[in-house]
Amino acid sequence: MKKVFKWGWYLLLIALIFGGIAWLNHGVASVSIKKGRPQIMWKQGETLKKDFAVGDFDKLNITAGSNIEIKTGDHAAVQYLGDTREQPTVTFDQQRKQVTIVQDVAGKHESHDFVGAMFTKGADPKIIVIVPRETKLNNLALHFNGQPEENRLYGNNRVEFKNITAERVKLTGHDLDNLFCENVNFSQGKISFPKAFISIKNSTLTQMVITDNNDVNEDDIKIEKTILNGGSLQGYHDEIQFNHNVIHNGYQIINEDGLIHIHQVNVAGVKITSKDDAVKRIGSEMNHQDGTMNKGDISKNVLDINIVGPDGVARVESMKEDLR
Repeated sequence: MKKVFKWGWYLLLIALIFGGIAWLNHGVASVSIKKGRPQIMWKQGETLKKDFAVGDFDKLNITAGSNIEIKTGDHAAVQYLGDTREQPTVTFDQQRKQVTIVQDVAGKHESHDFVGAMFTKGADPKIIVIVPRETKLNNLALHFNGQPEENRLYGNNRVEFKNITAERVKLTGHDLDNLFCENVNFSQGKISFPKAFISIKNSTLTQMVITDNNDVNEDDIKIEKTILNGGSLQGYHDEIQFNHNVIHNGYQIINEDGLIHIHQVNVAGVKITSKDDAVKRIGSEMNHQDGTMNKGDISKNVLDINIVGPDGVARVESMKEDLR
């Protein structure tokens, strides 16, 4: 135990010493312990702030692995902040009114091993896309091709959508940590990010399918103050928080295990189906037997919850029946 303790202090001391050296020379960006070794990362090369020339567009196609922010503004714009080596390629097709962004973040950092410590050169990039206000995107496609966590230099990455209206939406990819959607209006599409935390707030989703395609319960989903016009939420989510939402034309939640927590949903009826010993609760009523538990009018506009695995829990704390 003492030996392990001593080695821990030794590794930390190395990290601090060489982190200080890096800071004195160029400015250390982060110091961390990865796989039992100190990893000191500092910036290399020119930190770029670049604006790409684009005109008004209604189609957006992105393949990238850095932090991404998509929001509305006065004029169409694409901006990149970060290391020159991870600068994306941006093209604008005026005839099709389409912006295409391609970025490859794989293998863009240099690492050196010295006295048990890893010294890595790199920078944390970000892509910002501004969609003109009052513009509806007729096609929105984003594929996130981030680095696995064990190969990543920085902390959690994120993709953010703010005040965006789009149809034919396809948001997919791998190694994304966080997806945040606020005040968006998405219709006819799919959202699929294995292991990512997904937050959707103050939005409208029409016939959107949200799935993780992952057999490990590591991700959470939070949908709140949102109007759901049909669609479904499917996967192996560890926890689903579903708060203050309004449902039209029915909605389906299919989850393997984990907790489904429904609080104050506006819907005509709730139907919960489970297998084995999964727990079902609607208000004060609860059971953990096979079969179905219903409340309200399940002939129309139903929140249909299906617990596939034996260890799932579905709790509907309160519902406001839609009597239309």
